[in-house]
Order: sequence, then structure tokens, then C-alpha cells
Amino acid sequence: MAGDKEIVGYGKAKINGKYNITIEGYNYAKYGGNGCKAKLIYFAPIEKGSPLNKTTDVQNSKNGTKLEVMSGAYNDVLFQSKSFRNKNENLPINPQAPGNPSAIAYYKLVLQWPTGVCSGVGKKCKKSPWPGYFTIHGLWEVIKSTSTAQHSSDQFDSTKLIGLKKDLKNSWPTLELNTDESFWKHEWESHGVKSELGLVGYFQETLALYKKVGASLVYRLQAAGIHPDGVKVYDLKDIEAALNSAGSGIVKCVKHKTLNLHQIKEITFNFTPGLQQQPTEGGSPSCPSNGIRFPI
Repeated sequence: MAGDKEIVGYGKAKINGKYNITIEGYNYAKYGGNGCKAKLIYFAPIEKGSPLNKTTDVQNSKNGTKLEVMSGAYNDVLFQSKSFRNKNENLPINPQAPGNPSAIAYYKLVLQWPTGVCSGVGKKCKKSPWPGYFTIHGLWEVIKSTSTAQHSSDQFDSTKLIGLKKDLKNSWPTLELNTDESFWKHEWESHGVKSELGLVGYFQETLALYKKVGASLVYRLQAAGIHPDGVKVYDLKDIEAALNSAGSGIVKCVKHKTLNLHQIKEITFNFTPGLQQQPTEGGSPSCPSNGIRFPI
């Protein structure tokens, strides 16, 4: 219900298994999730032959299955129900509907070390102090070699991100001489439109992945003996070994503007189309085998 209106939505879930509808005129920032109630009244029969062609409680529910308000922006509220998949089934995390396969091979979550970026060659940043933790550069799609990217028709609209703004400003700030919103707009138009996640979903899922592997990354590195001090230098193999505690990652290095030394600039983690972490491959070709700074 939205005021005295009942909203009924139809459509396909996104690649991440979530589905959202737009409630025009609903002020999420003012009323929050408690102002909405939702039920899944009808679940369409699954196409014969599909790997999910099984009877479920969701399908048999006569009274509707309650959905939880997960998050939302100004006029987009995202709902999520509990999984109805049998825990013993060996199925893909987010199977695509027949005839509409995903073009995503995997995602790359690219995190940047602000001091490494801003003291490196070729970068003009805002004046320090810069954040003393890894921040988000972006969630980048890698398209299957046999597929063509599916482009979203969503236009960047920061009003739809109001519910995420606090986390975005803290975890995904711009380092350059532009605004945070212009940075988010650039990432959406360069990568988000091809992510198959939708506008709100793209930023929300990126924040969720960041909280999983990025928010505490500097502390995990320190626990493994890799400290940001700008004096000591490290071997690449030791940095990569330390990243194993965060699920393995690829290091990107850049030369310091005045010192003839390489330093950590970015670290990338890979995720499946279902947003589950997977091992990275290919090594860290931009880094030397030794003499790498972790600047502060």
C-alpha cells in the first residue's frame, strides 16, 4: 500500500535475485521502510524444464508470503524475501530465465588506497588529508566473450540514492577535483549500466561487497605484517599472501611522483555473477617483485 493505493508489480528478478518496483510519490527518506508493507501474493509457475521447476512454499502460499523491506531511495523501495530454494539443491546462485541469459562473466570490485593514488604519477587530487582506509573505485563488469553487454535504460539520478548517501560518501568518495556525485555518475555510466543490477541495485550491491572485503582490508593487511607507513618496502608475494585472508586479490602499483619507487594504488577482488567471491587470476603485472611501498 502507498497511502490509499495498492501497488502491484510484475516482472523478472535482477541477476542478483532481487526485484524492486517504483512507488511514485513515496518519500522513503521521510517515512522509511516502516511505511511500506508488501506481500508476494502470486508466484508465476516456473517454466517446465527450468532447474527451479519444483514445488515451493512460496508458490503454494494462499495468504501471500511476507517480504522484508531491505533498503530504498527516494521513490524506489527494494524488497527481498527469504530464499525458497532447497538448501540441498546443487543449483546456480542466480540462474537466469531461459532465453534471457546474463552477459556477465564476473565482476571486479576495485578498491583504491587514497595516498597511493594521490601521491602517484598522473593524478591530481583534492588536498590531503585523504582517507586512511581503502575506498571504492568501482564495480566493473567483465562480459562473456560470447555475449554482448545488456545496457540498462536507467539514467543516473542521485535522488534515488538518498537512502545510501551516507555510506556512499564514506566508502565511495571522489579523490579528484570533482564532486562525489559526478564520480558516482561516471561509474554508473561507464560500468553500472552494463552490470545488470539496475541503478539502486548497482550502488547497493557495491557497498555490500565493500563491507565484506574492503572496509577492514587495511587491518587485515596489518595483521599479516603489511603496514601503511611509507618507509618500509614489501615483496609482492608477501602482499599477495596477506590478501589471501580477504579471499585473494590483485594488486595494482603506481610510481611515486618524486621517489623512484612503486607503491600500492589499488586492490581488486573478483565476484561471480551471483556476487559470490571467487579467486583472482593473472597476478599483479603492474607491480615489481619487491620494493613496494604502502604509503601513508
